[in-house]
Amino acid sequence: LGIAAGSPMRPSAVAYLLLRGLSAPASLGLCCIQGAFRGARDTRTPLLGLATVTAVNVALDAAFIPARALGWGAAGAAGATAAAQYAGAAVMLRQLLRR
Repeated sequence: LGIAAGSPMRPSAVAYLLLRGLSAPASLGLCCIQGAFRGARDTRTPLLGLATVTAVNVALDAAFIPARALGWGAAGAAGATAAAQYAGAAVMLRQLLRR
């Protein structure tokens, strides 16, 4: 990780990386689906999909990160991003299958 074993940042960094790793399939799926839409000359649908990802991420960040909410810190940020990417991939996949 590039972080010393005794560093107080290490547990947060490990939690962040593990949760972000779980979102790799969604991230890859988003890239592939966006490419399919762009190849079909449709740039509006990927824009709406990314807007979904952004909106979900912002909302979940507000719920997961701060101590006054769930207080998950860096792990909350990673979890929010992962959930947002899966939500966006689901929305875009549904749009792709409707074509």
